[in-house]
Amino acid sequence: MTLIELLVAVCLASVLLMGAWPWCWTMVQASHQTAQRAEAESSLAFAGRLFTSEARRAAALGDEAGGGCSASSVTLQVFDAVTAQTQAVTYRFDPTRRVLWRKASGSYVAEGLSTCDFTYFGADGSQILPGSGGTLTADDLYSVRSLGLRLVIDGDDRPSVREWVVALRVWGR
Repeated sequence: MTLIELLVAVCLASVLLMGAWPWCWTMVQASHQTAQRAEAESSLAFAGRLFTSEARRAAALGDEAGGGCSASSVTLQVFDAVTAQTQAVTYRFDPTRRVLWRKASGSYVAEGLSTCDFTYFGADGSQILPGSGGTLTADDLYSVRSLGLRLVIDGDDRPSVREWVVALRVWGR
């Protein structure tokens, strides 16, 4: 093989590789977006399973002082079959860190959230809105018959949105 043939072969290989580079770059970007979407969907699915499971077992809403339920947080009195007692489980959204916390700021349920809304519904299906202090009143807590959660994670191409509505046990005062 002569030097000229070698130079021609190198030039042809360079042209082919330059043409393949945009395709490779596109495939890497698509793979990255797919991985992000899968991670977001997995995070939302876990949050939904955990929240709905605990909401179905809730014996009451709110903490012992009658508070803890707002548009960005909810406190459930969840029955523990092992101890035969209820324990307070609080879900709270931190918009600064974009995290949905469970119980304490050390145990997050979902991260990367752009939106987290808790909604409260009465027996007739109408929405019960938090009062002027931003939380539900004690009377409102007893009126809640179902609890909704809406989570949104913004993605590169489109947001991942999940919504759950859980019917609660009917309890008395």
